[in-house]
Amino acid sequence: IDIFPVGLKQMVLDVSNSMGVPVSVTGSVAITILSAVIGNSIRVSPKPSFEVSPFLWACVVMPTGSGKSPLLELLTKPIKHKQAAAYKRYKNELKQYQLALRAFKKNESNELPDEPVLEQHLVQDSTVEALSTAFEAQPRGLLSIQDELASWLLGMNQYKSNGNDRPAYLQLFNAGTLSINRKTGIKVIPSTGQGIVGNIQPEMIPVIFE
Repeated sequence: IDIFPVGLKQMVLDVSNSMGVPVSVTGSVAITILSAVIGNSIRVSPKPSFEVSPFLWACVVMPTGSGKSPLLELLTKPIKHKQAAAYKRYKNELKQYQLALRAFKKNESNELPDEPVLEQHLVQDSTVEALSTAFEAQPRGLLSIQDELASWLLGMNQYKSNGNDRPAYLQLFNAGTLSINRKTGIKVIPSTGQGIVGNIQPEMIPVIFE
């Protein structure tokens, strides 16, 4: 963590010491969260004509009772609070929208109101298709928090026998364009990407990867 900015380095040291978790684990979780916060606001150029978004994916492999879940909860608390505040605003805006729409339908108003959009910062349980709506609202990118990463991985394609969850997530890893064609319409999201951070027990590794 010597490459970290002073403030981040001290935070990692303090959290690791107070929770009894290795510095390597705290540092890895912290920079993965920050990668999603930075998201598509910048591009990194490892070499000329090659640009990537700084999204990271991290999997903490530690036994049950080692403190990985409390650590993840602590470090993701600020972004969870931010999401909760955004959802509260959205619910209030939705009520106002419904009142304005009712007035418009009754010809009490000549102005069709704009439907509010939830500002999203994180996801925990979502289909790939539902993510497209989230990316439309947040082109900067998202943070996916998976305390039980094994369940998330094993649950891929659960809604379709021949699903495309894995290829879709590989596309998201590259922060590429997400194109979805359905009978109900076509969606093309030019800016995607998400950081993924989660925990897993060592004994689940051979179960997942056979």
